[in-house]
Amino acid sequence: MRVTITLVGFSGCGKSTLGALLARKKRAPFFDTDVLVAQRAGRAIPEILRQGRERRFRQLEWEVIRNLYRTTVSPKVVALGGGAFVEERNRRVVCEAGPVVYLSCSVRELYRRLRHATDRPLLASVADGRGAKSELLSRISGMLAARRAAYERADYRLSVTARSVRESLEELMRIVEEIHANCAR
Repeated sequence: MRVTITLVGFSGCGKSTLGALLARKKRAPFFDTDVLVAQRAGRAIPEILRQGRERRFRQLEWEVIRNLYRTTVSPKVVALGGGAFVEERNRRVVCEAGPVVYLSCSVRELYRRLRHATDRPLLASVADGRGAKSELLSRISGMLAARRAAYERADYRLSVTARSVRESLEELMRIVEEIHANCAR
């Protein structure tokens, strides 16, 4: 791989799964910013957010992103946390490092993927059974709408809605080849 590739998108769209698979195929290091934030904090992200410390989480996230893009090897594949690309300072660092791919997914498909998730802090209160289907759909829809403009600032877009992991990976590989071809020009 010739450049750093960053994957962005809503929780459950497949950033971590596809990022790890892409990195393996391209023999590049893979980093998941949510994992790095949890390691830095010494506790799980849901625990940080349950304590009402989203501001602290976003500060840790910024520190991880800044350090990751400025001090680690390049090229690499990075899966960015679902809300990280929304913040301007994060987006600036990420976009300077290389191409960004937005993994887009429909609200209905995100609901299908997240409806039983208990490890997604911003959705957990409705995904754990205390909330109705319509409430979770509404929460996903609202959060996605609020983040969409930032996500769409990515260099490339890959819809994963009607694709299997294998199909999504094949399309992501095609995008990476296009990126490499553009770099060669």
